[in-house]
Amino acid sequence: MRITGTLEAFANAVRCGAGQQVEIQRRAARAGEYSTIARVLTNAAGGFSATTTAERTSFFRARVAQDAECMGTVSARERVDVSPALRLITRTARLSANRTIRVQVDCRTNDGPCNGTVKLRTITRIGGRARTLPTASFQAPGNARRSVTVRVGPATQRLLRRVRTIRARAFIVGRDANGNASGTTALVTIRTR
Repeated sequence: MRITGTLEAFANAVRCGAGQQVEIQRRAARAGEYSTIARVLTNAAGGFSATTTAERTSFFRARVAQDAECMGTVSARERVDVSPALRLITRTARLSANRTIRVQVDCRTNDGPCNGTVKLRTITRIGGRARTLPTASFQAPGNARRSVTVRVGPATQRLLRRVRTIRARAFIVGRDANGNASGTTALVTIRTR
């Protein structure tokens, strides 16, 4: 992520605009204090830039300290939202005798916990059409994997068992503690016997 800005000096522009040290500061969305993550110098026109990585939802600002000749200042804060990164770990699942299909989901977020849902929709046609299976929910701490159990009814189990191997698409949606959401899809094979 690139942070850019311009320091404008209304008095003593030559001395207070160019060559000034700017502190780039960050604080997590649920934290109280800013910490300095970079220090850069302004160019001849007062411009500055810095590059950093946003690993969690945070507020960023630029700060210039006051000295004997120049007033200090702090920019308005800018919020950067980081959504969870979701991934289906399971490539092959099994329809068990107790009518469940278990898949494993990985949710990468530093703003945990991660809450979400998994929905499976068959690509393989069963009984003449694709089938959408029930949605299952999960909750995982940040940066962790969770097993998600999709439970089907007896009639759906009988339909699925007509085919030995089913190709399906998993639709995964996740939301972190700050409300940032993301989604992904992945292919999974379901063995029915």
